[in-house]
Amino acid sequence: MNEAVLLATYLPSKMKTYFQKKLPNDEDEWRDTKITELLKYLYLASISDDDGPILFSQEVDDVWHYWIMQTRQYRELCSELPGRKFLNHSSNDYPPTGAEFDEVPASALQNRALQYFCNYYATFGGFTESSTKAWPWLALIRSVCGGDVDSINAFLREKISQYSLSNSEPAPVC
Repeated sequence: MNEAVLLATYLPSKMKTYFQKKLPNDEDEWRDTKITELLKYLYLASISDDDGPILFSQEVDDVWHYWIMQTRQYRELCSELPGRKFLNHSSNDYPPTGAEFDEVPASALQNRALQYFCNYYATFGGFTESSTKAWPWLALIRSVCGGDVDSINAFLREKISQYSLSNSEPAPVC
């Protein structure tokens, strides 16, 4: 699903206007990127049971908070996403599993991030320079394959071809 379709499908014009008012200092492109990346996350979260730590930036999380404040519109969004379930939001400081995220082995968090980004790539296509700014966890992949967006996308393409996304085993980080 491309970004234009994602925005046309899930971002009502009133919500776009609302975000323009709430984020008046953002350039239009960056505000749209944050909204789009949040929608991508919520789209994937709606079809997943994963409730691990949030992988995107605080700026994207702020957009989520603004959307949640419009409870009716947020509930409608959740019901329109593929999983058709309400998506709860918890602070990273209050993990829903009862275990502190800093107690989870780093390798498990890395594998979770890699699986998420592979699913992201398979569903939405590659990252852009703009979208990478919304995902600090991409630093994990940058450290393995290099810093540019083409290297990130090539790495994810390779991982997807090596591992089935439906495999219950996590795809290891090289």
